[in-house]
Amino acid sequence: MRIICFLSILLSSLTSSIAQNIRYDVVKGSRNLGSMEVVKKVTDNTTNYKVESNVEIKVLLTFKIYYFLEEFFENRSLKKGNAHNTLNDKMQKQSVVLGDNERYVINLNGEVHKFNEGNITYSIPHLYYEEPVGKEKVFSQQFAGYLPILKVAEHTYEVESPDGANVYKYDANGRCVEVKVSRTFATFYFLIKD
Repeated sequence: MRIICFLSILLSSLTSSIAQNIRYDVVKGSRNLGSMEVVKKVTDNTTNYKVESNVEIKVLLTFKIYYFLEEFFENRSLKKGNAHNTLNDKMQKQSVVLGDNERYVINLNGEVHKFNEGNITYSIPHLYYEEPVGKEKVFSQQFAGYLPILKVAEHTYEVESPDGANVYKYDANGRCVEVKVSRTFATFYFLIKD
């Protein structure tokens, strides 16, 4: 009887939580610069996202870039998140977002921003799991607001930020298979690993 009870609990916990991982190689030309992993975990009415990347670029100097983002959604609305990125182990940007009833407070590098533009339901991690068909903007906690989405070709969209442009390409199933990242110091690609 105990074994049946244990198996029942184990099966219910497995069916109520689904995790989807996507892994990318970060490349420039034929050189592998690092990796990125995006994780989406769905449990009942909550969805958690985590994005983490490590990149090393050598252009006259060596640039080691680390990026981490985590966001928690409840009933499709962003409730909280945090993100940071470093360049050669020095903090570049750091953000924390907290939301309650369509109002958000974002602490960006120690400066507090109030964001009262309604529920945030579509943010940067979503771009890796679903093609932004019909979407005109995406929330970025690291820029404390929305960034415009522009469709540039079939299954291809550009997101412009103060740091530069990212171009996202999707397969027929809506899965992001490539991201072209253009920055002042380099252009590189996130290519999905199958």
